[in-house]
Amino acid sequence: MKRMRSVPILPQPAKRQRVQHVVTGRELEDDPAEEADFAALFSVSDTQAYMELLRREARQYKLPYPFLLLSQLYGAMGSHTQVDRDLDGLVERGEVRTFEILREKDDSLVVFVEDWIDTIAAAKLDYLQGIASLARQNAQEDREATKPRPRMHQERRAAAVPKKSSADVFDLFAERVVPCYHEPTITTDKLLELLCGPDQRRITSHDITPLVNAGLVLFRDTSLYGLSIPGVGPFVIHCHKGREELLRVIRKSPFEQISVEKLNARKCRTSKLPWRFHIHSALGLQLIEKVESPDGMILRIAA
Repeated sequence: MKRMRSVPILPQPAKRQRVQHVVTGRELEDDPAEEADFAALFSVSDTQAYMELLRREARQYKLPYPFLLLSQLYGAMGSHTQVDRDLDGLVERGEVRTFEILREKDDSLVVFVEDWIDTIAAAKLDYLQGIASLARQNAQEDREATKPRPRMHQERRAAAVPKKSSADVFDLFAERVVPCYHEPTITTDKLLELLCGPDQRRITSHDITPLVNAGLVLFRDTSLYGLSIPGVGPFVIHCHKGREELLRVIRKSPFEQISVEKLNARKCRTSKLPWRFHIHSALGLQLIEKVESPDGMILRIAA
């Protein structure tokens, strides 16, 4: 990715308290931060503080988990070097993790580790519910059967239902892989080594299947997996479509530029995310540039 041109960084505001729940519509109406001017988002001079702000907004818009894009951080902070330095520190401290995005070669996904662990816990719960549902379905079919089923058929069906103990791999992944492995891809041997741990627990390639089905690890080839986050696909699609719509709106505006005030008066039709998500992302990818004017902030296509 091209290096960003540095822009003046305004003084850092007071740190916002982290919100741990999804904000309701009533809370949104009463939230003074929601009514703040768009330019205030550019006054954050600390990468982590801005990430917390985006994380809070993601919860407000009821996304399944608060994902961030690296391009959003570049666009908001204005300094490629500062963002990279801050992220490296957060990754080393185990607070943040970055992931590759297959559709966006010039961008990366940034996730708080505690949110990643939440997705693992949710994936385990879904897996256990799936086992219980399959067992109930088999029991219902047996009750409704008019003739006794052959013993071999019953044994084959019982073997097809995973054991509850197979869900332990989710806990092992959260406890042994997440804290110590920071790369976006992992070999099969390394993944098995970390899952087995110091107690040499017996883990095979077959035991990784629940992680693959849950979307926590993505199959790349016979010996390589990519680490991922379940549910990130819709988020990336909304970001991509919203950014494309932003570029179309700017190109169709007089002199290929538009004020943020006029843009906010329009509704983003292709994405559930607000305009500021897409503006920061487009700025970070150097697709647009912002200019201060007497009428407020102006957005235009990058030269």
